[in-house]
Amino acid sequence: MNGVIIEKSLCPVGEEIDRDLDNLLAKQQDDPTPQRKNEIHNLLKHYFGHRRNCFDCKVAFRFVEE
Repeated sequence: MNGVIIEKSLCPVGEEIDRDLDNLLAKQQDDPTPQRKNEIHNLLKHYFGHRRNCFDCKVAFRFVEE
């Protein structure tokens, strides 16, 4: 089975955004709403904008074959 390991090293702001995103995604999975979908979209834009400009945030993807 193939898989992906995501290794994150985030600054405090990046960690907060990542945590908020995880919470919103969990809520959206349990009870989908159009408003929450829009909030997720905006938070994703903020997350990737922050990561592009932050030198402390690093995310690496490792592909593994099992």
